Parts: sequence; C-alpha cells; structure tokens
Amino acid sequence: MVEEAAGGSSASAYTKWADTLTTRIDNGTYADEKSDWIKCSDISTASTCALAWATDSNSLNCVYVLKVNETGKELSGSYYTNAVPYIELQIAKGGYRLATWLNAIAAAS
Repeated sequence: MVEEAAGGSSASAYTKWADTLTTRIDNGTYADEKSDWIKCSDISTASTCALAWATDSNSLNCVYVLKVNETGKELSGSYYTNAVPYIELQIAKGGYRLATWLNAIAAAS
C-alpha cells in the first residue's frame, strides 16, 4: 500500500513522496498537528514514548482497519483509496517522531 501511495517503488518515487510529506508537515496539512506528535520525545522515557506511539497507531485498528473489514472478506480497491490518508498520516508521524528522537539522541551525545 505504501508503494502505491508513493507512486512506485523507485528511489525517486519515495523521494518525491517524502518531499510531499515534509512540505505537509512543515507548512501544510500536518503543520498544526506536528507538535502533538512529539509530546513524548524524552529519550530517557523511551519505553513510555514507544507505548504511547504504538497506542496511537493501534487506535487505527479500531477506527478503520477492523471496522471496515468486519466481514473478513478480501479488501477491495475502495479500502485502499480510503486508507491512503491514514497511511500518509502514519508515515508522516513516524518520520517526524524518528527525526525528533534522533536529534535528541545527538544533542545528548
């Protein structure tokens, strides 16, 4: 699903998608949300932060994944189409959180 959202599996497709997500984080769709994504970014509380982030991601299972697939049938193209915003949001969050975490580790070194 990520490959399709990125527009292919080439390095250039992923680079273009990463640039798009970065723009959305910096001054677009996600700009107002990004500070909430890193509320837990203290490297001394790694387990707490990892659990908070996992809980955030897992909430999508209840909100979208399991709710949409209650029948247990093969998921259709509309499932993918409707999932794209969730995929992009989670990739953006993960990248932003990872960058923040790495910056904190580097600052502490």
